[in-house]
Amino acid sequence: MGEIIGFVCSKCSYEKSYFLGTGFRNTKEKKLYECANCKVLKASFLSIPKCSKCKNSSLIKLDDYEKNFNCPKCNSEDFNFGISGSWD
Repeated sequence: MGEIIGFVCSKCSYEKSYFLGTGFRNTKEKKLYECANCKVLKASFLSIPKCSKCKNSSLIKLDDYEKNFNCPKCNSEDFNFGISGSWD
């Protein structure tokens, strides 16, 4: 079973959810990363993913979702963890 992690911007109400884990298909595990350069979030199956915005390969695997991130829509630091669940 996989995990749904979602974020909501307190400023502009933008929402984004990421489906992490493996599910029932036993595929590679999808993990959440943050770009060290531009602070964009990215979910990927790859062991060394690249940022989709700046193409930097220095992404940090996230285990703590409680910190504030930059909103991809309005670029404020009010993109907070607020959605959780599971998927098959």
